[in-house]
Amino acid sequence: MTTWLRASAAEAAALPLPPQVFLDSRQPVLSGQVITVAAGGDLQAAIDAALPGDTIVVQAGATFRGPITLRTKQGDDWIVIRTSDLAGLPAEGTRVSPSNRAAMARIATLTSSAAIGTEAGAHHYRLVGLEVAVDDSVSLSYGVVALGDIGPGQTTLADVPHDLVIDRCYVHGHPGGNLKRGIALDSARTAIVDSYIADLHSDVQDAQAIAGVNGPGPFKVVNNYLEAAAENIMFGGSNPRIPGLIPSDIEFRRNHCSKPTSWRGLYVVKNLFELKNGQRVLVDGNLFENNWVGADQDGSAIVLTPRNSYDNGVDARWSAVQDVTFTNNVVRHSGGGLSLLGLDTSGGQDVQTQRILVRNNLWDDLGGATWTGGGRFLTLAEGRDLTVDHNTVLQTSSVSHSWDLPLTPTAATEGFVFTSNLAAHNASGVTGDGTGPGNGTLAVYFTDVTFAGNAFVRTVANVPPAYMYPAGTWFGDSWDEVGFVNRLAGDYHLAATSPLRGLGADGRDVGADMDAIAIARAGAVAAAAPPVRVEQDQPPVSLSGGWLSNAMVRHSAGTAALAMGAGVRATFPFTGTSVAWIGYRDAWSGIARVWLDGVDQGLVDTYSGSGECATKSAAAAAPWVWVDGFEFTPTSASPSPSPSPSPSPVSGWTRAEEADPSVSYEGGWLENAISLHSGGRAVLSMGEGVRAVFHFVGTAVRWIGWRDAWSGIARVSIDGTERAVIDTYSNGDRAQAVLFETEGLSDTPHTLQVEITGTKNAAALASSVWVDAFDVIGYAAPASAPSPTSVSLRRVEQTDPAVAYSGGWLSNAISLHSAGSAALSMGAGTRASFTFNGTSVRWIGWRDAWSGIARVSLDGVDRGLVDTYSNGDRAQSVLFAADGLAAGPHALQVEVTGTKNPAAAAPWVWVDAFDVGGE
Repeated sequence: MTTWLRASAAEAAALPLPPQVFLDSRQPVLSGQVITVAAGGDLQAAIDAALPGDTIVVQAGATFRGPITLRTKQGDDWIVIRTSDLAGLPAEGTRVSPSNRAAMARIATLTSSAAIGTEAGAHHYRLVGLEVAVDDSVSLSYGVVALGDIGPGQTTLADVPHDLVIDRCYVHGHPGGNLKRGIALDSARTAIVDSYIADLHSDVQDAQAIAGVNGPGPFKVVNNYLEAAAENIMFGGSNPRIPGLIPSDIEFRRNHCSKPTSWRGLYVVKNLFELKNGQRVLVDGNLFENNWVGADQDGSAIVLTPRNSYDNGVDARWSAVQDVTFTNNVVRHSGGGLSLLGLDTSGGQDVQTQRILVRNNLWDDLGGATWTGGGRFLTLAEGRDLTVDHNTVLQTSSVSHSWDLPLTPTAATEGFVFTSNLAAHNASGVTGDGTGPGNGTLAVYFTDVTFAGNAFVRTVANVPPAYMYPAGTWFGDSWDEVGFVNRLAGDYHLAATSPLRGLGADGRDVGADMDAIAIARAGAVAAAAPPVRVEQDQPPVSLSGGWLSNAMVRHSAGTAALAMGAGVRATFPFTGTSVAWIGYRDAWSGIARVWLDGVDQGLVDTYSGSGECATKSAAAAAPWVWVDGFEFTPTSASPSPSPSPSPSPVSGWTRAEEADPSVSYEGGWLENAISLHSGGRAVLSMGEGVRAVFHFVGTAVRWIGWRDAWSGIARVSIDGTERAVIDTYSNGDRAQAVLFETEGLSDTPHTLQVEITGTKNAAALASSVWVDAFDVIGYAAPASAPSPTSVSLRRVEQTDPAVAYSGGWLSNAISLHSAGSAALSMGAGTRASFTFNGTSVRWIGWRDAWSGIARVSLDGVDRGLVDTYSNGDRAQSVLFAADGLAAGPHALQVEVTGTKNPAAAAPWVWVDAFDVGGE
């Protein structure tokens, strides 16, 4: 189906999931001893002797010979290894450069082994202000820093090093020789920040500044300079030794990826950023530049190509590239833009590239004689759910070129959104193998298309005729017609007189928002010391009026305050030269008035179409205003704010979690456990007539729940009287949202009932309704009927000896699973059997669009088929439950049928854990 849209940006493609974990890489507070290592001292001995909480201070300017090994210690306090000259380094948050090396302690290796490595399971090390190098005498190096292992020494998650930080370090090779890798990122919970990684190159194999193969993540790579010949950064490329592993939850922001042009013709050159195995990846606010054809790729700067490499004795059919957000970047001076491959061309990989968002980027100087390559913006082959929105592109060849994979020659890219982009059309525009520009290519190579609000500049006279593209596509006959402020000087802002103002599919300007790109990249260049952050619940911040509190990991320090009452105020007194108000923006955000030193600074509209005062903008769904904190640049006489938080000014509300005895349930509810929920867990259902009832005594009450694109409509009543019909749909994920609130009740017992209607609005993908918690001014009262989750349950992981498997099962390791891993199979007849003693049991597993049907039996009695399909990812779902069993031993069996419902993409069945009650 093809839909041509002009006036709106309704999206046929599903948007990616963001990273589920963002790491805090700030300097920890330590209370242990300080160990000093002078020039000529034994650094390894100091590391061996250090205890968690200790600081190892290494003499700046001295050289220590590697390899150095980070040992496995007991305890979760950090060990910091730092230079003795911290004053010679820029402050945290500012990138170092080779000019800072005099203030660094140097660790160098004289062999092909890494200068710094890790023992299996090593954890909680922070390296600050170190120069880590390969000695000039070494002609072949496989890595400068090795965090983890891609070899047989790391085959389980228990072997993986974790909680590691590289902060303001200079990691490098040297001008001669073949130097394969700067940092091997085969670890978990690892951050690389404010560092300079350079001189990695080889004329016989790929070389990377950073490469991750055998580590699960999460990873934080922020504000670094990355210089390497083949791929500046890559995840995948070799198969992980840990079964089912996909590097996940990757934050890549404000980095500068580049290759010296003097390397042309000397080394293997491929791209600037590549994913061959990775998911939930945020790439935002980076500069990518200088890439040309120097090996077996086409010169594209950004490459998303899932691969099963068939190496390391592993058949990694699970390898995937999915949930990638690429926003606010500058990509320039390259042979091409983005190359996307839906499946491995070898046919040895099962998961299609999907949910890719490319939004608000500048792509400048792609192709041509200087950079060679195809000069295309997009090269596409059979992905799924690809959104390309608000990009400005100056390229020498196609806007996009599609081709067929050899094993699936009739397949298409499913779910393609191409909106509000500005590009050169050149001779071919949107084209493909065997098809002409425009509508013909869109009809053959894509399904579920949204093509709207785009602008093309003709560089060939009268090519193309306008009728070859969807109605509403703008065509100009030269770049001058676009109306840039100063194209020749690289200023791609649209002038006030540009005809593309307001012509985007969403009513905004066509092309990228250059100011938003500049803001996202801010701090990517060395700068002055960062401002001081004061959280909203710290003195001297004061909140007056009715403020609520919201807790989720994306807020600064995990919490923020919000209000929608006219006249409610937040006040921040400070002494300094600049100030910033930090908050949250989404489609329910409204307008606030700001004063500075008593002078009205005007109105601030905090509305945003996606998550990023009682008046609201016309587009907003509600007038909420958020306070997440303040930042200020202090003067020399300004004292630091108190580091200890005061009691929260948001008071009066008492929270009852979804499993509290005051909450009772009727019908079938499922559990979902992720850190974003209040208390780490929520329940959901989509069954018509299913109910949740909250019993309380008090004068005000709120229902707290999750909102997303799969959420539906519920009916709310108080004391048996219907109060509202609530549409919980959102075009972005909203954790711990206030779904219903009422005040002015009598201070007596009440019941709040949430009843699922089984209906949804037209934009929603499903009709799920969530119960995360209830808030009350008063107190919660026990319900007459117990909550289904109030029974004491013991969690048994899928690796426990009580769980036995027959047939071929794989392992998958991501943080969303219970204890971080789960088993999966799609082979008909494969079984998982769980033996237990108790009166109730639950099978816990993953549900998604690739999940199939299983047969469940209990004590040898067939309990029927369970369809585990879901059109959205659902971690730790209750897939089957049985209560009221006789006390004693029982056996639960899950058998994979190898079948699926028509909507599912595959018949995978997952076993994450089992819960047992009544033992």
